[in-house]
Parts: sequence; C-alpha cells; structure tokens
Amino acid sequence: MMNRFRRLALTTFLTTMALFTSVVYVACNKESKSAVPDSCANVTCKNGGDCVQGKCMCLNGFEESDCGKRSIERMIGKWKVEETTVGSSAMPNRGTKRLYTMTIAEIAGSNVSFTVSNFMDKGTGDIKGDIGLSYNLITKTYERDVPTAYVIKDNQTVAGTYITILSGSGEVDQFGYTLNGRYYTVYPTDTATVRDTINFIASYIN
Repeated sequence: MMNRFRRLALTTFLTTMALFTSVVYVACNKESKSAVPDSCANVTCKNGGDCVQGKCMCLNGFEESDCGKRSIERMIGKWKVEETTVGSSAMPNRGTKRLYTMTIAEIAGSNVSFTVSNFMDKGTGDIKGDIGLSYNLITKTYERDVPTAYVIKDNQTVAGTYITILSGSGEVDQFGYTLNGRYYTVYPTDTATVRDTINFIASYIN
C-alpha cells in the first residue's frame, strides 16, 4: 500500500513539473519574440542596399547610412599629377619624375568603373579602373575595400606603346581633392625587359 502511494505521489510530482516547465517555456518564448522589435522596420536603403540589424549594407559604388551617395563622384574630373619611379630594374629610371594632367570619367551604365585619359602622359587611349576595390599582390585578386579605394585594372597595355600596366591601386581623399596611388609596369627595350614601380599623387583641378 505504501509503495503504491509513493508511486502515485512521484507520478503526480513529475506531471506537475512537466506542466510547469512547459508553461514557463511558452511564456518566455512569447516574451522574447515580442520584446525584440524589427530593427529594420524604419530603415530605407537606397540603390539596392540591404538592411541588416538596423544598418544599411551598401552595394559597391554606394555609401553613407542610406547608401544614397555615389562613391565614384569624388574621382570624376581633371587632375594634376606628379609621379615618381621609386623602383626599377633599369638603374637610370630610378627617381625619375613626370608631371602631367589626366582626366577621369565614369563609364556609362556602371557605378564603379571609370576611365583615365592621358595616363602616364600618354595621350592616346584610356586606362580603366574600378572604385571600392584593392589589389592583393599575394593572391593576385581584387578585394572589396573602403569606398575611397580604387584599382587600376591589371594587364592593360597603354595604347600606342609597349608598356603593360601589371596592376595598380590607390585612394582618393573623402572630399575628392587629392588622389594617390602606385602601379607596376613592364615593357621591352633593345637590351632587356624593364619593370618599374611608380608612385603618384594628384591634385583636383576641375
């Protein structure tokens, strides 16, 4: 009789605890769901941006809190350039300087690509580049970077010459007043193949 009573008491206790646990779980679950508001409910992201945890994640080429600014705008225009050959396989090239003006224009239909006219003071043809990227010399791949970063596309031959731009990258300041960068070239001569490393800085003209 006593064992039977104990079994009944134990069964009642376990049933009560199970019901209590179930009620607490449901109550807590409802409370947690209702206590967390939708952080993106009042956030509008422009130009294809997506809201993640209350903040806009912008597509490359757009920036600011609502993705409403086009990054390429700070690069468009005419620039006064000073460049220096900081490294070269040809000793006479090292330390040489060049002054010229170049013009950057956006490529129609793209929010990230641009052309550079008169690059390296070579008047013929345009050199192409993209904003918001950097070039990894180790992996030899382009990587997403800050909106002020840009790359000169690799393996472009400067029109009218035998000069190939192997790669290049740099950054424009936030307000679009100065531009700096580095690029690498290779070209043949009568005696050898020359490789140059060139740094440049440019000031916005108009």
